Amino acid sequence: MDAYEEARRAQYAKIEAVPLECAIFERFDIEMTMEQARDCSHPGDCSQDVEELIDNPDIVKQIERIGANAIREELAEYGAWDDEELTSDAENVLRILWIAASNIVEENIQNT
Repeated sequence: MDAYEEARRAQYAKIEAVPLECAIFERFDIEMTMEQARDCSHPGDCSQDVEELIDNPDIVKQIERIGANAIREELAEYGAWDDEELTSDAENVLRILWIAASNIVEENIQNT
């Protein structure tokens, strides 16, 4: 086991007990902790917080598994972005993570 893997395991051992929340879309689901969701869904500009979330290895794996086309198709159904805006895969990832975080936070508020 290399140093990177050891550090990763130590990191996950600390957060292992933190439950994941799930944002359910038509084509896929995205999981994150409530803390991550709250960090990316708040009044004001959330873009920097969402950009930081993209560096999380678990988020990266999910986004890679989902794929750019599924994300683009999901976002297209919202009608908030035109075809030209949806050509940027990087921007689409930011958008879908922000929506996922917002959905998780809103659902949590409704259930309390």
